[in-house]
Amino acid sequence: MTDDLRKVLADVANDPKAPAGARVKAATALLPRKAKPDAADQAPDTIHPAVAWLNARRGPDSIPTECRHRGLALHDGQDAGRIEIVKQAIDDVLAAPDLLRLVDYAGDTSRPPEARSLAAARIEVAWTDAAAGREIRPRLSISDLRAAVAGIDSVTWRSPSRYCCLFDNHHGRAAPRLMVDKVSPRQLGNSP
Repeated sequence: MTDDLRKVLADVANDPKAPAGARVKAATALLPRKAKPDAADQAPDTIHPAVAWLNARRGPDSIPTECRHRGLALHDGQDAGRIEIVKQAIDDVLAAPDLLRLVDYAGDTSRPPEARSLAAARIEVAWTDAAAGREIRPRLSISDLRAAVAGIDSVTWRSPSRYCCLFDNHHGRAAPRLMVDKVSPRQLGNSP
């Protein structure tokens, strides 16, 4: 990548007036390339814009991660069987052609939290890009969408017994956690 191209990408990534999708794509293009992408992860140049958007939003209260799939961080405290379920759900969300169906997916507590947050991110990135391009936006409430996934990436609000958030309605539909010993110490009230 030439220095001129790198400068243009940096300008777009940092321009608050640029559409969110363009900023994410520019920031993703500036990520360093892996020499050999590992099989469970995609190279940074092929990360979906919604995944980059989610990764940029991770903060100090975000659930720690053990691995990644398609560039998306997978929550810790899951056994190998559960990780395979989460990976399949992420693939399903990335392949979904109808964004409006992902609204229901994001609010469905029986789905893995990582896939639910990715569904919401896909919708929000598409909605923001449509707004920036003055295109017709899908008829949905972004605030309701955000409420459906609030806290599902938070250590503070993570359910200690199920793969969901304590805010979630229908908490009983979420899959039970089988490996309670792998729950983070912060969640159990012990500071690391």
